Amino acid sequence: MSALRVDLGLDAVRVEGRSTALATSVGAHGGVESALEPLWRAVRAGVRAAAAGDPGPWSALELAGDPGVLAIWDADTLGAARPALTHPDGPAAAAAWIAAHEPHVWVHVRSGRDALGPLEAYVCARLTRGAWGAVAPDAAWSPDVLGALEALGVPDDALPDVTATPPARTDPRLLDGIDVPIRLAAPLHG
Repeated sequence: MSALRVDLGLDAVRVEGRSTALATSVGAHGGVESALEPLWRAVRAGVRAAAAGDPGPWSALELAGDPGVLAIWDADTLGAARPALTHPDGPAAAAAWIAAHEPHVWVHVRSGRDALGPLEAYVCARLTRGAWGAVAPDAAWSPDVLGALEALGVPDDALPDVTATPPARTDPRLLDGIDVPIRLAAPLHG
């Protein structure tokens, strides 16, 4: 059995080599932005299409993304607080920009109502209906980034867990009955 691979980017979602383009824009912060809901829909559609062509069984659903992307979502409803973004100086700079320019968003991060992390943490949370937002050890943010987030008031429980194999499975109600473990892969970009 092999894993079903899902590669996540701001500009596209790739599931087993099939790509779905996503709309992006350049934000006032100088980086790229993309809405999270279309990304989530592309993941679901891509997995369903892969299942139609090869119903498995798969050993896992494997997620990989770019640790330079910052996504913020409501920890309870899983709705996006704002588009995911990159910043020329990395995820800590993206967070600092949001804290300075979008205090109405940042107040929910500081309170723990919103979670933040790379795209794979967001998709992991969506696949488990909020039970787990996680990243692989290779994709975890550096101590410098974590220190900058702490200085911005981000509580630890707003950050993704770091593990290659979260103790979670896909919720079969989300993927037309597909119920497999989630595995987190090395990042697409360093």
